[in-house]
Amino acid sequence: MPITDFTQFLNLSLMQWLLIFFLGANTLIAYGTLSEAFSYLPANQVSIIITLAPLVTMIVMGILHYFHVAWLPYESIKTQGYFGALMIILGAVLVVGMRASKSREQK
Repeated sequence: MPITDFTQFLNLSLMQWLLIFFLGANTLIAYGTLSEAFSYLPANQVSIIITLAPLVTMIVMGILHYFHVAWLPYESIKTQGYFGALMIILGAVLVVGMRASKSREQK
C-alpha cells in the first residue's frame, strides 16, 4: 500500500468502477465457496478444481477474443502455453483416476 498511486482511481469511468466492484464481489464469493467446498469435499478434489481454474480463464479469453471484445487485449498463447495446459489436464485426470482406483480397491 505505501507505494500505491491512488490518484489513478480518480480517472475511472462508471463502467470501470462497476467492473472493479464486480471483480471484488466475484473474488469474495469465489473464495467463500472454495472454503465451503473444503468442508464438504476431500482436499484433493478441491485442489483439482483450483488447478483447472486457469484453463477456464484461457477458454473465456479465447471466447472474448472470438467476439472481438476491444477493451480486453488478446494475449497470444504459444505452443508452450498449450503444452502446459495439456499437462495440467493430464495431471488432474491422473489424480482423479488414482483416487477412483483407490476407492474401488478399498470396497
